[in-house]
Amino acid sequence: MRTLHPKLIVGIGGSAGALNAYKALLDAMPSNTGMAFVIISHMSPTAHSLLAEILSRHTKMTVTVASEAMPILPNHVYVIPPNADLLIENYTFKVISPRSGRNKQIDLFFISLAEAMGMRAIGIVLSGYDGDGTEGCKHIQEHGGKTFAQDMSAEVDSMPLSVQAAGFADFVIPLDQISGILKSLAELVIANEEKAKREAELVIASEEKAKRAAELVIANEEKAKRAAELIVVQKDVKDLEVLNTHKESVLATLSHDLRSPLGNIIGIADYLKSDFDNMEPSEVKEMINVLLKASTEELNMLDYLVEWARIKYASEAFTPSKIMLGQYVQKVLNVLNKNATANNIQIDNEIGKGIFVFADDKMLLSILQNIVSNSIKHTPSGGKVTLSAKRSEDKIIVEIKDTGIGMSKEMQENLFTPQMKKLSNARKENKGAGIGLLLVKGFVEKHGGKIWVESEVGRGSYFKFTIPTFNEQAL
Repeated sequence: MRTLHPKLIVGIGGSAGALNAYKALLDAMPSNTGMAFVIISHMSPTAHSLLAEILSRHTKMTVTVASEAMPILPNHVYVIPPNADLLIENYTFKVISPRSGRNKQIDLFFISLAEAMGMRAIGIVLSGYDGDGTEGCKHIQEHGGKTFAQDMSAEVDSMPLSVQAAGFADFVIPLDQISGILKSLAELVIANEEKAKREAELVIASEEKAKRAAELVIANEEKAKRAAELIVVQKDVKDLEVLNTHKESVLATLSHDLRSPLGNIIGIADYLKSDFDNMEPSEVKEMINVLLKASTEELNMLDYLVEWARIKYASEAFTPSKIMLGQYVQKVLNVLNKNATANNIQIDNEIGKGIFVFADDKMLLSILQNIVSNSIKHTPSGGKVTLSAKRSEDKIIVEIKDTGIGMSKEMQENLFTPQMKKLSNARKENKGAGIGLLLVKGFVEKHGGKIWVESEVGRGSYFKFTIPTFNEQAL
């Protein structure tokens, strides 16, 4: 009987203050996701079995301490054993005891996870001291997986902030929204693999059909081009054209109207495999360049799908309440001031205490954190980021201005859409910014507001968004 493997393997790293985060994450996680969860915690040698017992009260999934050669199964939660490093090998655990160093277990596991699972690897860094997990998140991204860092709800923010500062966090969101995004990522990975399988089957079917048609043509020539057999050949050719047309229609449906280059990739790879020894080096190099280009385009298409799915699943929970805007702005600045100071960037908060909005607190924090963090990233040393707000009828206009690199008109027009193909080099280096701004747009629109940007290249950017002002009728 074939063993059922997890859709994704999710590594969860934490240290000081992470217990509450583990419990909150499992409380929000369905028990039938088809994924496996591995908790790598900096704890004393006697605490791991106790941790497994505590976490079992917060999920219907089986919770157990990992051991050597233990198979990794779907809908299970595993806890790292005491005084050991934990690795993954062929959907089983490899335990190395004693551990190789202090507070490096998360990096070691994430690196092993990335190499074993590729795009099916997920890394989540929760509350804790030092920077364990940052290097591991880098490896997960490099192998096609996705990474999360706990937002400002972390009791000890050193570890999640280290991942964010290094640029290795794809998502920075509240814990109760992670399960929805994981579901989306799993669906996309499975859909992509199924699409590739069906495309390969269609390519093989087309080759077989073409082979049969060629054989009929040869047979017709050998029988002195008999009219009856020519009609059969013509009919077969017509059937082949219909099959190819139908194939394109099926591919369009399977890939949601995305034209995948996987057929070309398979064809070129097959040609290289069969004719490599007879090919000139220049021809081989040219084909490899074509393979690289086609693979990159396919990955970009998947990224666009992930962006939209992220908004869909992350914005389902919406519970607005009365919020003092200036207080929440200060929460964000308390998290980001350290990064701004390290880069010699001044942040001015000009939002007064008397401004109240009617908003979902978690979404508002994500909106502010994404925009301000983006402004800091694209503002050079010695620059400034200014936050202000003003009333306009029944809405508040929040304005975030920076003295950064700015952007072109074309970039502004495409900034909040998934077709972001022509970014400047500086923006391309920060892939997460585009995803973050799409998420911001989804959250703002969930509040009935809108977001826009005013900018000039070399003169900074001016992000503005509207959010409902608080009034008693809103309740």
